[in-house]
Amino acid sequence: MSSLATVARAGETTADPIAVPEGVRQARVLHLLPDLAIGGGQTIVLNHLLHVDRDRYDVRVAVLEGGGAMTDAFTEATGHAPIEVPFSSSLPWASVLPIARLIRRLDIDLLHVHSDVDRKLGHAAARLTRIPVAGHLHAEWIHLGPKVSDGAPGWRVAQARAAGWGRDRLERAAVRGYVAESARVLDLFRPLVEQPITVLDQALPVDRFVGIADRRAEVRASLGIAPDAPVLICVSRLVPGKGQGRLIEMVAQLRAQLPDVVLVLVGGGPLQEELEAKARDLGVGDVVRFLGDRHDVPDLLGAADVFAFGSENEGFGLALLEAMAASLPVVAMRCPAFEEFVVEGVTGVLVPQGDVAGMARAVADVVRSPDRGAGLGAAGREVVARQFPPTAVARCFEGVYDEILKGQR
Repeated sequence: MSSLATVARAGETTADPIAVPEGVRQARVLHLLPDLAIGGGQTIVLNHLLHVDRDRYDVRVAVLEGGGAMTDAFTEATGHAPIEVPFSSSLPWASVLPIARLIRRLDIDLLHVHSDVDRKLGHAAARLTRIPVAGHLHAEWIHLGPKVSDGAPGWRVAQARAAGWGRDRLERAAVRGYVAESARVLDLFRPLVEQPITVLDQALPVDRFVGIADRRAEVRASLGIAPDAPVLICVSRLVPGKGQGRLIEMVAQLRAQLPDVVLVLVGGGPLQEELEAKARDLGVGDVVRFLGDRHDVPDLLGAADVFAFGSENEGFGLALLEAMAASLPVVAMRCPAFEEFVVEGVTGVLVPQGDVAGMARAVADVVRSPDRGAGLGAAGREVVARQFPPTAVARCFEGVYDEILKGQR
């Protein structure tokens, strides 16, 4: 898909919400999440909580690992603290019974699962309690079938095949409908599952980004960045596949053309020490800023000149959408999902995967042409405002729930 004009979003074709007859209680939905760390999946669920149709749905959240940075936001959105499920990574299946007991205690009608571990445990708990599941396909990795590394011994292959068969059978028995993060994800999963799949209507409240340009100088000063320095920013967890190492390599190449360039990396994760060492080894340790998890992302975006993204694989790319809402030009390595909203040369620039030199050239071109950068940013913000209204996630989720629960209430 080359432009947003060609994308059929689920919310444009879904019928009006089903009215709840007088005297019928709200349907009770439980989101089961791995944690409440800052991340795209958690942000999507938070968008649902902020705009849920409370006349029809009572939505709760349970997490396997509590204490994340988004806990307060989730509590404020629902009026309930997220419920922590007893969980140990060494004995994950021991959490199935606590999840089932929670489902019964809250009288849950439908369970919405999101990632690898919570998905498997949720499927088992849902089968025990005889409730349906909505499955969320967040990324372009295929989670059905056996998981085994190349060159594994025969016994390990046999074990993986048996485990994969069991997981697949449980999933097919539990899940009644899926939400796919993007059309690309739907295309990958459609041959693998029989249940209906709906492409998620993403949401992004552009009002969060109003006035950020007015705070640009203040934010730069707080970070020790010169007012006229070209600033590149990336917002993403520091985990494998997100591509921050490529951005550090790019900055090392850019130093010859843009000697005062600064790269700001927002997000925490297990790769921070490794990436810091890489920046030092490439001689750019002084210009790569690691800010960790932050709650002032809009202001940080407003202090930058270009949003740079080197991820290898994305189900959607919500971070790019936030940058566009902040009127930032986007330069990213091409992922199929990005083509649903990053229109080449109109709202951003996409370069081939792994082409660090090409990305450096694209960034330099945008930085040296401020008018072009401003045009890309303005077009991106217009796309976000037009195509991704704040209520979109809630209406999309609830349309899927309506279909799953039809005839069960």
